[in-house]
Amino acid sequence: MEGVHGRGRPKVLEQHRDEAELVGDARCLQESAGWRRGDPDNPRVSLPPHGTPISWVPPCTDSSRTPATPLPGQGGGPQGGFGGADHYRDHREPVSESRQLTFGNNVQAQAFVPATNDPEYATAEEAEAAFVKLLRRSGVQPEWSWEQTIRATVKDPQFRAIKDPRDRKAAFEKYCNDVVVQDKERAKERLTKLRADFATMLRSHPEIKHYTRWKTARPMIEGETIFRSTNNENERRQLFEDYIVDLKKAHKEQQVALRKSAMDGLIELLPTLNLEPYTRWSDAQGTIQSTAPFQKDEKYKSLTKYDVLTVFQNHVKALERKFNDSVQEEKNRKLRRERRARDSFTALLSELRKDGKIKAGTKWSQIRPLIEADERYQAVAGQNGSTAMDLFWDVVEEEERVLRSIRNDVLDVIDVCQPLRRLLHDASNARFLGQTLRGHPQGYVPRVRVSSQR
Repeated sequence: MEGVHGRGRPKVLEQHRDEAELVGDARCLQESAGWRRGDPDNPRVSLPPHGTPISWVPPCTDSSRTPATPLPGQGGGPQGGFGGADHYRDHREPVSESRQLTFGNNVQAQAFVPATNDPEYATAEEAEAAFVKLLRRSGVQPEWSWEQTIRATVKDPQFRAIKDPRDRKAAFEKYCNDVVVQDKERAKERLTKLRADFATMLRSHPEIKHYTRWKTARPMIEGETIFRSTNNENERRQLFEDYIVDLKKAHKEQQVALRKSAMDGLIELLPTLNLEPYTRWSDAQGTIQSTAPFQKDEKYKSLTKYDVLTVFQNHVKALERKFNDSVQEEKNRKLRRERRARDSFTALLSELRKDGKIKAGTKWSQIRPLIEADERYQAVAGQNGSTAMDLFWDVVEEEERVLRSIRNDVLDVIDVCQPLRRLLHDASNARFLGQTLRGHPQGYVPRVRVSSQR
């Protein structure tokens, strides 16, 4: 088996030595290597001070040489090897019987034996839990470096609960992250509770308004228990400012609701004042402000003149719209009434036409005496649109149009018959000529009579 300084030392030994070098402790390196030096005279092992070269003494089988006797070439006096063992007798560490190796009844045959103080756990989760418990017990802070943590915990056996140094460092980083998260959650919970208690305390002081400043409110609340529950002045002021923000928000919402209520009340008040659609603001302002509800109700004091003017304008627009709608409706009714009157008078003219009293060329002066006493004529007289005379001439024109149509049809027939009449006349002359030639000598030319044409 090779010693601490041998070439073939295990990989685990190198990892433990790296950790030992971080803390500068040669004892940790020697214990991590898992070896102890036997001493036949004393059950304690003598360890040299930090920096002293370490030599391994193999098990002694010669009765003339003890394990404490230096090897050849190392010097046999107090100046060489371990000849000055008496000088380090007071600094020796006790060694348990389980860490001593004996051969039979020869208690002088002792050598380095592996250390068995490393804890063993069945699962990796149990090992990690033991390591985390060590970190908590040692007061390791999340802002510590890994080197600081090693210096604080390396001497505890639970430090080696996790064998692999990389897993050990990963567990340390996970522990730091968990501690940071837990600290943040605790701080958040504390601040939430403190904010609620601080707000309750501030609400117990009605003299604190939404416009109160910190320098004014501090003397009022500095005697409260909740005020003294935190020593951070900035935290106190921030909690006060948060409470003032909530007060301002509540005050703004209250003002908005009060203004809306006042606007609704004014909208209901204006119709009772019998304002005209074209009333001017200069005339209506005094009328509105002199009303009893406007003067006695406190909610109207939250309204500005611009708010009252806005409500008045909307009310006047509504009156104008209503007035225009009524005028248009009346106009439509009048138009319908006039149309019905014209339709009735047109029916009267149709009756006169049917009776033959209205013909083509009939004059208004001939018909007026016949209809002036009729209600249908009186209803159409004086209204807008077509008059009674216009409607009469429309009937007369219709009669003339019918008569003209008949005349045109007759003329068209005559025009079509003219060529046929001429053809018949020519055929009659040809027959007469043939008969004449058969009854007269050759060379005779009869006279042909041509009838007059229209």
